[in-house]
Amino acid sequence: MGGTAPMLVITCLLDRVAVPESALNIAKERPKTWLVGLPLCGHNMLNEKGNDIKRLMVEFILNTPSDEVKSAKLK
Repeated sequence: MGGTAPMLVITCLLDRVAVPESALNIAKERPKTWLVGLPLCGHNMLNEKGNDIKRLMVEFILNTPSDEVKSAKLK
């Protein structure tokens, strides 16, 4: 499940290949996970919602305490 560090999971709500339910299952099973669903977005998320993805990544990084990331690396 990707370790214990905080994780950002971004899913496109109209994606028929990587369905949003898969992202939801990851978020349910893994602690410290941010789940974001992008509306009006299919499987080509970078071209469809690139600016939104950049903004979400910056918000995630700025709001993730660095001590949580460091302690996860030590485990």
